[in-house]
Amino acid sequence: MWTFALMMLLAAQDAAPAEPVKLVVPAGPCQPAIDGAAGTLETLRTATGQWAATHREVRFEPDAKADPACMQAVLKILGAAGAGERFPIGFVENEAFSGVEGD
Repeated sequence: MWTFALMMLLAAQDAAPAEPVKLVVPAGPCQPAIDGAAGTLETLRTATGQWAATHREVRFEPDAKADPACMQAVLKILGAAGAGERFPIGFVENEAFSGVEGD
């Protein structure tokens, strides 16, 4: 019985974690892109339910020139879905937000 439990534990450890989701809010129309595919706010709302169910990490990368109303809507959807509590989220810093310019 212990052998079976040990085999199950080792199998669970060997499973690679899912790749993080890349969420981009582009400049222009409010079409958040999930892993490179542009969508709508409703698409995002549906995706957040899946992320919460699987605890999939999200990397949030907004464009510095994204529409503030779109950003607010996206953040509201992420907050309602439990970002940070039900699924991990990280902010991928955009140099334009920090005021640091590249070489």
